Amino acid sequence: MKAYINGKFDFLLELWSGEPATKGIPLHSQCVTGDLADLAEECFMRGILSECLPLEYSSLHVEAKPIWSSQPFVQELEVTVTVETSHGPRSCTQRFGAGRWVRTAEAIRQLLIRQGTLTENATVYRALIGLPRGQASVAETPPLEPPPIVTQSLEDSGIRKLENGTLDPQRPVLINSRMIADIVERTEQSETNEAGGAVLGKIIRLAEPLPGTTTRIVTILAVGLADDRHVGGPATFHFSPEALAQAAQIAGVRGQGEAVLTAWHSHGWSDKCINCHKETCPLPSARQVSPEDYQVLESLFSSKATLMPIAGRQVGVPLQRPTVVVHHWRGGFMQPLNWREYEE
Repeated sequence: MKAYINGKFDFLLELWSGEPATKGIPLHSQCVTGDLADLAEECFMRGILSECLPLEYSSLHVEAKPIWSSQPFVQELEVTVTVETSHGPRSCTQRFGAGRWVRTAEAIRQLLIRQGTLTENATVYRALIGLPRGQASVAETPPLEPPPIVTQSLEDSGIRKLENGTLDPQRPVLINSRMIADIVERTEQSETNEAGGAVLGKIIRLAEPLPGTTTRIVTILAVGLADDRHVGGPATFHFSPEALAQAAQIAGVRGQGEAVLTAWHSHGWSDKCINCHKETCPLPSARQVSPEDYQVLESLFSSKATLMPIAGRQVGVPLQRPTVVVHHWRGGFMQPLNWREYEE
């Protein structure tokens, strides 16, 4: 269901060529109040997956308030999602130091450089400004609904044994060891060209949380599907909608209750990456989520439950083979998440 975000402020993104000031004219200013919708969805999804919020409820409302560095400059935004149940209200609260406005700021900075307003190495300061408004409702959320979750055991999900790795207590993720091996092999074969493909998986609810976790809800990534209709080059990768649609059909044929949960891609690899200690490299790190990666998330996998596996190098870390880093939404942007392998 949709909800209005209750709050007493509108929010502006401002870019300055010097320290932000209360007087003067910024390089750029625009309203970003609508960006609160992303934060509300992330807080809601985090609450559902951690079981802070129940799967069933009768109504939902969202509240957002600024945490000031010094008013009107916002240091963080605090978002609270509250649902009403037959046993009373349940709430989940999360603080955000970043959001879509950060990516907007970088896009605007690049535009100002292309226009000649800024030089490439110019220092630009970003500020989030909170301005009081008369009305309480400031933005409308997208439909906030729990993702499909199936009550199932690990055994019934085809998981025979848990292997290497650790789990996030509130977002446990299990990945098929065959899928990881395939991702690593395809990353090596593609070399400096990016590779990728659809990922089949499902979200299940166990009878009890796994050791070291606090939630019964577990995300399983089972299969990575290669398809030549996905096209990669150096620092570029284009997913084929037709190939993703066929991946959904394959999920149905497998009969495991899976869906296309996300897609993986590589950030390139080279034989020179082996035992490399260099801090700088033309190949992006597997821990780096690029602006293009965010575009893929927004256009193809917009749910804030989405994970994004990225394969490749790590800055300053010597590796014999590519590493796989799984990213999840946390605090308004994608961050690395712990996970464990499993054997079928």
